[in-house]
Amino acid sequence: MRHWNKVKAVSFKVQEKDNGDCLTFRKSDGSYDYIWKRHPGHKKHDFELGLGPCGETVRELYYREDAQGFQVYQVTERSRKNFVYPWSELHGRITVTYLLQTETLPL
Repeated sequence: MRHWNKVKAVSFKVQEKDNGDCLTFRKSDGSYDYIWKRHPGHKKHDFELGLGPCGETVRELYYREDAQGFQVYQVTERSRKNFVYPWSELHGRITVTYLLQTETLPL
């Protein structure tokens, strides 16, 4: 297993799960025709130090890659969370911003 890398921010896109819509059409002969319309999209995920969307302040942020996927580990004032994203769900690039040694944390 690879080690955790301490970072300032991480962002990437994940395939959204979407069951789609079932569209019903009535034909001229009175019968019905069904079409299953799928429209999955991608959702951007942003993790960064500081105040997050959940109202907690992220004090530490780490990421790592392994055979199963991409993981983000965050430490807030109240919790520690590990987010796991399988490689099959990731789409596009992963952007990582490292914390320079001269930078101080925005806390």
